[in-house]
Amino acid sequence: MNILFWNFHCDDASEQSEALAALGRLAVSQSIDLVALADTTAGKPKRVLAPELVLNALDKAGTSFEKTDDPPGPSIPLAQIYTRFPGGRLKPFRADDRLDIRRYRWDDREEVLLGVVHFFDRRNYSQQSQTILACRESATLNEAEISAGHARTALFGDFNMNPYELGMTTSDGFGAMMTRDLTTRHTGPEAATGHGPKRFYNPSWARMGRDAEFPTGTYYWDVGSNPENVFWHHLDQVIVRPDLFRTFRDESFRILTSLPGVEGNEITLIQSKRKHWKLRYSDHLPIMFSLDLDKLNPAKRGGNDA
Repeated sequence: MNILFWNFHCDDASEQSEALAALGRLAVSQSIDLVALADTTAGKPKRVLAPELVLNALDKAGTSFEKTDDPPGPSIPLAQIYTRFPGGRLKPFRADDRLDIRRYRWDDREEVLLGVVHFFDRRNYSQQSQTILACRESATLNEAEISAGHARTALFGDFNMNPYELGMTTSDGFGAMMTRDLTTRHTGPEAATGHGPKRFYNPSWARMGRDAEFPTGTYYWDVGSNPENVFWHHLDQVIVRPDLFRTFRDESFRILTSLPGVEGNEITLIQSKRKHWKLRYSDHLPIMFSLDLDKLNPAKRGGNDA
C-alpha cells in the first residue's frame, strides 16, 4: 500500500487547481493507494476543499479513487481520505479532533490500524501544551489498540512537532524513538493489551541534518530573529509500531520536493530565496511511504469490532 499525506493549505484558487492536477499525475506515476489531505480549509472567507475537485483531478489523471467515510465528529473532518481500493476496507474506528484511526481489513490477512494526525500547532500552543495534549492522543490510540486486540499500527500526518520534541518522544505522548532496536527493546510483549509499555519507531530522525536529495524537513520557517528556530522543521512524519516492522522499509519514506508536470517535466515545490527557501502550493511538503501488506500473517479470529 502506497500512502501519500499532504498538509494541503493552499489559499490561491488557481494554484489549488494546479496542485490537484499534479497530485493526480503523482497518484498515477507512483501507484498511490491512499491519499490523505489535511488542512483543507483555506482562503478568506474560509472555504473547504470540495471532495469533488479532488476526485475529478484524480479521475482526469487516469486513476479512480473514492472518498472514505468521515468519522462522527466536527463538521470539518481532520483529514480527507481517498482510496484506490474500496473505501469500505478502511473503516473509521476511533477518533478525536486531532487523530483519526482507521481499521484496514483486506482478504484473509491480519488487519492493521492506520491513523492520520493533524496535531496542535506551535503558533497557538506552547511546547508544554503540546506535550500535555499528546498524552490525550496516546489515550485515544491505546483505547483503539486494546479494542482491536493488536498493535499493528502506523500513524502519519502533521504532528506539528519535530521528532526530538518532548510530545513526540515521551512514553506518555506519541512515544516515538529514533531506531528500530530501541523501539523493540522499550515495547512490552503485552503492549497490545495495554499491560506493557508501547513505543513507535520514527524514521524521520535519520533524515535530519543531512545534505541529500531530499530536504531535512517538511516545513521551512524563515524567522531568523527567533533563537530557537532551526529553520527546517520535520513536522510531517510516519511512526510505526514494532508489529508492523516487517511491512515497512525506511527507504519507502520520502519527502516529495517535486510533482509531475503536464509535459513530463517536474514541478519543483522548493524555491531558493537568497539564504532561505520558499515552498510552492502549500507551506508543507507532502510525504509518501509504503507498507508491504503481503507480509502480514493470515487473519485470526479475535478483537472487538466495536
